[in-house]
Amino acid sequence: MLPEVGPTGYSSLQVSDDSGKYALNGSVHDRVHATGVQAGMTSMKPVMMLNFDRFQEFSAVDQFQGTSIAVNYALKFSIIWRTH
Repeated sequence: MLPEVGPTGYSSLQVSDDSGKYALNGSVHDRVHATGVQAGMTSMKPVMMLNFDRFQEFSAVDQFQGTSIAVNYALKFSIIWRTH
């Protein structure tokens, strides 16, 4: 088993003005930042992975701000094709 724990984060920034008939304040660019923690375990036999992420968003402008939690699981499997 290979354990891993560490900090994680992201920034989402709008780079162009809004346009169209529903754009109320086109010059305001959306943005949000987040920090969090990621923890996971990877097994080599069988090949599988389990990860947990938690983000807390902050400094949101012109969009929602909140908490994100995710659990991811992956399992490698093989299909054997037999031809006669």
